[in-house]
Amino acid sequence: VRVGGSHFDRLVERQAGKYASPLREDETSAALDAFWASRGVREQAYRARLVNMGTSLASNVAERDLYRNPDRIGHSLDRLQRLFPKVNVADMMWKEPEVLRLTLRDAAAQMTALRFALPPDADLPKLVSAQPGLLLADVRAVGDALKALAEEFPRVDVGKVVQTEPSLLTESCDVLGRLKRLRRVVETRGGVPPPSMAIFYDGGPGCSNPTLFAKVFLEETRGDGEAYESDTAWG
Repeated sequence: VRVGGSHFDRLVERQAGKYASPLREDETSAALDAFWASRGVREQAYRARLVNMGTSLASNVAERDLYRNPDRIGHSLDRLQRLFPKVNVADMMWKEPEVLRLTLRDAAAQMTALRFALPPDADLPKLVSAQPGLLLADVRAVGDALKALAEEFPRVDVGKVVQTEPSLLTESCDVLGRLKRLRRVVETRGGVPPPSMAIFYDGGPGCSNPTLFAKVFLEETRGDGEAYESDTAWG
């Protein structure tokens, strides 16, 4: 039995080749891996994370099209690159792939807000390239974390500390929670800080070393069972 007739046949002929056949999942993954490699993401583990993000983040059709489509990803990267001309933004994405969703206007507005929340001499592009999640962060919470650190350790240059360890600005680091734990320890010691933290309270030798402060603070305030990855690999 013939179905459709000549009109149907002509319609099929006109549509032939207009729509590409969808790639199989393994072909899509291979294409994405090649795309991220072409964008300068050298580490295979990082590329694997970027390839897999399509599955983990794509909860609807629009997101699947973004995270599994090299052309769409490339457009988003080029858009962000305008804000970070000296940084390869593709290298930032494995840390926080949801940044790809941002419009240029939203990303620029967040950068402006962060500029006012951070110390005047902060290297903002460097901080954000190290912690791209700051583009999605609650800027007020970032400011609160900085203020709390500065109040607890007035002899420490907190601006230099966060430049050394940008992860302190992130929600996952939870600076306010860490300070609460530290204060409880100080209280149980009769108001005496742990020996490793004492120099940062009294201004002793090493107090002006931002790298040392970041290392000791993250170690001394670690929560039970915490496995926190810092930018300097000490957290």
